[in-house]
Amino acid sequence: MGIEVESPSPEMPGTHGSPGTLDPMSAPARLGSQRRQARSIRNDAAIHDAVTALADTDGWHGMNLQRVAQAAGLSRPSVLTRYRGRSEAAAATWTERLDAPVRQALAGVIEASDAAAQTGDGSALRAAMRPFIDPGQDLRAAAELILVGRYDPMVRSALEASLVPALGAWINPVPGSLTRVGAAIRAYMCSVALGLLIETRRHPAATLDFTLEMDQMARACAQPGADTELPSAPAPHLDRVVNFDTGDANLNDLLRATLEEIGARGYEAATIDVIARASGHTPGLVFSRYASKRELFLDASQRYQANAADLNETYRQAIAERTTLGIAEAITTRELMRPQRRQVMTVTLETYRLSWHNPDMLAAIDDGLVSILAQFAAEEPSRTPAQVQAWLFTELARGNGPLVLGDLSETAWDLPYHVLTQPLIDA
Repeated sequence: MGIEVESPSPEMPGTHGSPGTLDPMSAPARLGSQRRQARSIRNDAAIHDAVTALADTDGWHGMNLQRVAQAAGLSRPSVLTRYRGRSEAAAATWTERLDAPVRQALAGVIEASDAAAQTGDGSALRAAMRPFIDPGQDLRAAAELILVGRYDPMVRSALEASLVPALGAWINPVPGSLTRVGAAIRAYMCSVALGLLIETRRHPAATLDFTLEMDQMARACAQPGADTELPSAPAPHLDRVVNFDTGDANLNDLLRATLEEIGARGYEAATIDVIARASGHTPGLVFSRYASKRELFLDASQRYQANAADLNETYRQAIAERTTLGIAEAITTRELMRPQRRQVMTVTLETYRLSWHNPDMLAAIDDGLVSILAQFAAEEPSRTPAQVQAWLFTELARGNGPLVLGDLSETAWDLPYHVLTQPLIDA
């Protein structure tokens, strides 16, 4: 008599798949699928690594899909099956690779700000700022994409899916939980952190001594000023690129159009043809005066920054004469952060972003800071060179950080920053 063998019924658990079902895929097919899946995961990680490295070293300009493919060790068609362009690849890299370390670093700043508000001790603040003072590759690449997100819709969408709501949750006042003063302290410190990242992408700062600056800010957090209503102070010079006055009408048109187009599109997308058309002239006019778009933007940016610095200082001093320097600083910060001024502020941040990858742009910024650094060193002879440099980095961070934070949070401009600027400046 033969032995009966019971066939597995549909109700019996199979070896693979969910309980109560049979896996219809054969073992060789399953193995092939698993290998393809593992290869796809490895390729995606290689692409994200490549985008991160290129964002760090070469910037947005050097991040085309051909270079991404080469850096990832893949063929261009393999990359194109995943992403239609660098914007998609960058957005995916933000989500999968860069978002978490940025949010983790900023969460540390929030926690340290709350601690400083309780104790006035700067040690936690110094530790929390370290990732921004000495950023690794992920944060350096993140800085590139944060600035590119000002005008690239896909990158912006990735930021708005994660970083933007996280910041909102941290710095928006909540009745009964987070006061406006507490929110201003958190936002101000996040602004300083982001500003430091902008500066340390320009020059390394790992060896600088930020103890004095961090301790001063911690004490201000613990003894903030009162949340009073600030006076109105319109700043029309921040609403648009101020007209140039070179004595040459054609050059004035060209310089103005250069900054307006770069402010709206970013440096890479604002081609010579686009700029010439916006100026009402031909590309021939551009090349009759400048050898390249880089030279054109460098000239326009230097002229604009010098003019803007004078106008901002005049504006600040006029407010200080009827209030205090601390109030004037807070009002200036507020006006710089207003969402409607994003395009004009992009010009400043594009200058910085390009300086990370271009020696000419870097030298132009550095040249403008030499006299400021020398004057402060003479006024503070007890400070070491590392402390003097740290002071300059912090001052620049206080100026540029609000431009970044204001772009990432459309409500941050309305916080009472004078609760910190008064004890920091007027005390």
